Amino acid sequence: MALPASPNPIRRPSRRACPAVLAALTFLVGSPLAGLQDADGEATSTDTVRVSASVEHTRFSGSVDPWTSGSVGLSASTRPGSLTARLNAARRFDRTGRQFELDAYPDLGPGRYAYLNIGWSSASIYPHHRYGAELYSGLPGPWEASLGMRHLRFRSSNVTLYTGSLGVYRGNWWYSLRPFVKPDDGDVGVSMSLIGRKYGRDRYDYWGFRIGVGASAADIDTDFDLGRDNSVTLSLNGRVPVGDGPWNLSWGGTWEWEELSGDRSRQRFEVDLGFSVVVAG
Repeated sequence: MALPASPNPIRRPSRRACPAVLAALTFLVGSPLAGLQDADGEATSTDTVRVSASVEHTRFSGSVDPWTSGSVGLSASTRPGSLTARLNAARRFDRTGRQFELDAYPDLGPGRYAYLNIGWSSASIYPHHRYGAELYSGLPGPWEASLGMRHLRFRSSNVTLYTGSLGVYRGNWWYSLRPFVKPDDGDVGVSMSLIGRKYGRDRYDYWGFRIGVGASAADIDTDFDLGRDNSVTLSLNGRVPVGDGPWNLSWGGTWEWEELSGDRSRQRFEVDLGFSVVVAG
């Protein structure tokens, strides 16, 4: 489950504008090409159109076969707000499938914006439907906060997560603490993630980390992920401009320990590579 990125790295979120997409894409999967996992919610001051794609490979300890997944996307940045179209594809459990998503970042005025997400898939390896909404607001000083929810509808079960964030900007560093609250038959599970990024010359030049603890601290993309009782996630990622041109390369690596029912556990290893390029603006 992709989380919205900080909309205004390096400076506190008082600028107007966030990314937006002007088109939808078509993507046919023959081989498993894979995807952009982050919503690119970073603010921009000019209208631009950007194409992106990435590939992710996941391996497990034990007998689970490797996964390959990914997406291509088309986005545009405008001052009024944003809309992002993305087509994800994956091969999991010897099955392939596709998922279409729309992300929106409407500008609600100085220091405020929202994140909206809707997704649909006919494949069993994805949620049939997914929805997300989050409201962000700047606070006094270099702080920002948000409150929102995620809802995923699988064929055999549904899950709702309540979330939010508390972020702070310190020089070129941005930190965000994000809880997830999952009600479950009268029980309540709480997970937590700490995200940090150090930016270079602009918002497309950074490296960062993520530390997560709890059953829902990592992304939930399949009902397979709902079987976790607990998890620990360590991740490194970054984005590097290619010279002074329109290209950017992204990279990431994740190690995850998962505790399952029946006193079982497994490890998960992920690597991903991607690119984005400005095609207009």
